Amino acid sequence: MEFKQVVGRRRSIRWFKPWRPVEREKIQVMLEAANRASRSMNADYPRALVVYRDDLSEELREALRNPTTSVDLDLAPVYIFWYFDMEYPKGTQARLKELVGQSVLPAAHGWSDAYVDEFLWPQVLAPIAENPAALMFMGATETGIAICNALNAAVDEGLGTCLHAFTAPDKVKELFGVPDSWFPVWMQLVGYPLEEPEAGGQRPRKPLGELFFEGSCSTPWREDEEVSARLRAGGMIQEPGPFPYREQEVRMLSRMFGLPDGTEGGYGAGGGAGEAAGDAAGEESRRLAGVLESFCAFVGADGPDALVERCLRTTKHGDLALSAKGRREIDGLIDGWTESLGLGGREAIVAGNRIRGYLISRGVLMQGRVAFP
Repeated sequence: MEFKQVVGRRRSIRWFKPWRPVEREKIQVMLEAANRASRSMNADYPRALVVYRDDLSEELREALRNPTTSVDLDLAPVYIFWYFDMEYPKGTQARLKELVGQSVLPAAHGWSDAYVDEFLWPQVLAPIAENPAALMFMGATETGIAICNALNAAVDEGLGTCLHAFTAPDKVKELFGVPDSWFPVWMQLVGYPLEEPEAGGQRPRKPLGELFFEGSCSTPWREDEEVSARLRAGGMIQEPGPFPYREQEVRMLSRMFGLPDGTEGGYGAGGGAGEAAGDAAGEESRRLAGVLESFCAFVGADGPDALVERCLRTTKHGDLALSAKGRREIDGLIDGWTESLGLGGREAIVAGNRIRGYLISRGVLMQGRVAFP
């Protein structure tokens, strides 16, 4: 794939084919791309731990879940845990003098072995190595550059990929023997995309003139329309989302795995659950009403509004906010409710996801559980 197409086609893919493994050689391509990234001090910043979903315990996969990453973990076959090694300054003098010897850092630019040993290291680099804030900043920044290469390499290999918050680093460290000097940066999920590779269209971006400037920060960058046209032709600038079929695509994928599909928000609309009798929307609303009534009775809630309230908390400033504790409690009660009904397997997950879907429609961030067909 051409470079401009790779940049233009990169998306945060969140729907993966869980049944299709990723060839090991493609992961190696990604790692090599990361290894070839630009790096200050020619230091070896990035570290990566590659693990496979089906080799992980359910306990670890549960620990890795967070409010924005749950379904993805069940679908993606490969996880890459990215770190940087906080000992990256070690050996810097030797590495830089090696580049001096290769004329990469030539005398014409002021470089010499003596400059590295007597001035650059003690006056510039050693203070960075001794400053925790600077050490963290450079480590995270340089590793981010390497990860960007890995993202684009995945796209070039026909894969889907997405970065997520690195949850439970202590547990990962304990299970996989991660060295003490490795600092967690991102978790990258990798697999073959189940959604269309365009993933609903290119994400919206502001015009260059709102972000970049020329000559001074009071002079916005002026776009050349001929250049923009060439980038569209080359695939870097693509059609923005959403595509007309995107909503239906996501709805069908959701139903494939028994996940909330957005229709749960129709409960109680208009004249109530029974008003639209005879049509599909009315039937779905009545079904959801029955599910909510059963669950509310199980947990002793006065009604669906009380479920929402249990997922909220009041801040010290008197504002309403989502309660992580409340959401975890409701999530656990959902499992208890399906068990009390004698439900199991996909049937239990789908029933529980109806409750989660309703809460999502009311602004409560929940993660559905994947029910494989």
